Order: sequence, then C-alpha cells, then structure tokens
Amino acid sequence: RSAPGVPDLSKAPISMSGIALASPVPSRVPTTGTDKRWSPAFGALPTSRRDFNASDELRDYVEVYDSDRKSRHQIEVRTIIRDEAGVRVFSHLKTATPEFGDKDKTVTLPYTTSIPLRTFTPGGYVLTIEARNTANEAWVVQRQVPFRIR
Repeated sequence: RSAPGVPDLSKAPISMSGIALASPVPSRVPTTGTDKRWSPAFGALPTSRRDFNASDELRDYVEVYDSDRKSRHQIEVRTIIRDEAGVRVFSHLKTATPEFGDKDKTVTLPYTTSIPLRTFTPGGYVLTIEARNTANEAWVVQRQVPFRIR
C-alpha cells in the first residue's frame, strides 16, 4: 500500500515516471545530489535547464512501470521530438520484453536516449516519450517536456 499522495504504480497496467534531461557538456548547470543512479543512466547529472546549444547532446531518461502479468507482450518506448511547427525532427524506438519474477507486481524498465543536437535549428521543440503495451494498444502512457535550442 502506498503512502498518502504517492501513486501505486502496480494498479495501472503501464505507467511512467517524469522525464529527466541531461547534457554531458560541462557548461550545463546540473541539479545537486549524490544519487548514484544518474551516472550510469546519463554519464551526467540531470539538469533543470531547458535551453541547450546546438553543440550539445541531449539525453533523456524515464522509467516505465509494467504491471501486466496476464499477457505475453513487449513494451515499445518511442522518443519523438517535434519543432514549433509540429514537424517530427527526431524519432527513436526501443522495444523491451518485461521479465516478472514470482513476487513482482511491477517490472521497472529504464529507458534513455542520446540525441545529438547539431542538426537542429535554433528554436523551440517538444520532446515526447510514449510507452505502449503491444498486447493492448489502449495501454499507452506519454510524457512531454518543452526545450529550446540556442
């Protein structure tokens, strides 16, 4: 049972954390902390900044939580970036097969993408990460975060 105000991720067949962004460029101002999970996931600490140089590499990280023990399925996770006109300028798809242990209510699937920004023009963008259960197309979760390229 979850604490008050904390979502119980095992109740939904699929859910997702928020998006964390990072850039390995030393000029980025990272958040502070010593959470050792960020280094293997990003090679850098996440940043609260949402503006990047075209010479940067943007890295995103989410965790997808899968609670569907009833069907054999895969989880498709797609990262999409659209420009201010809504045109897709980047897309990446990763597929994972969850492996439940005997006592697991939920499987956590970490997902990260590295996105070189050198081909992006200055302006605003929206990064969308969508996770889908292949056994039931209605089970989809999505998160978005806007960012800018200078």
